[in-house]
Amino acid sequence: MHYVRAALGDLTAFESWVGEHDPHPAVVNVVGRWIAGLGVAPWQAPSIPFNELSEQPLDEVRQAVVPDSGGVLVVYRQMYAEDLVDLIYVGPDVET
Repeated sequence: MHYVRAALGDLTAFESWVGEHDPHPAVVNVVGRWIAGLGVAPWQAPSIPFNELSEQPLDEVRQAVVPDSGGVLVVYRQMYAEDLVDLIYVGPDVET
């Protein structure tokens, strides 16, 4: 299996979610581990493209409800030239 390495850039959305929503530590751990995995596999399951916000071929925006998180949505941008992943949103899935 081939993995693409990308540095994790702006994590403010994760820190804001923790500060504002005070989630259970187990949920923080699950979401934090999933986000850390973006540095190894930015296209990890169950993320899907968010084409309306992507600016191909410069970057791709993806979104995922993190498994076992109780409905925490993560939206992030992978910038190809910089090999960088920035978080855009971490919080409750607005559709649940």
